[in-house]
Amino acid sequence: MMDRSQRLLLACLAAFLLAGCNSTSGRGAPGSDSPSVSGESETACRAEDARFLIGRTADDETAPSAKAATRADRVRIVGPDDMVTQDFVPERLNLYADQSGRIVELRCG
Repeated sequence: MMDRSQRLLLACLAAFLLAGCNSTSGRGAPGSDSPSVSGESETACRAEDARFLIGRTADDETAPSAKAATRADRVRIVGPDDMVTQDFVPERLNLYADQSGRIVELRCG
């Protein structure tokens, strides 16, 4: 049978472990002015705001309107056979084009 000090130690250990599960790790809470859990900030690109570009030609004329619509710092056009780096840049908009050069997908990163 456990004595009083062992039960107290076990209770403290359980409380410590449960407290770690509730940590926000420096991320903002919902409804706060801090960045959201997804890490989106005021300067991060918003690909959904440029969905009107799907089906249009991905070229140097489309890039400025995509940049303006999404608040992206830069735009990268990616063809179907293009090799790209796997680094994630939240301020970058990627325009994915098909074989004919038409935009089929937009993603930040």
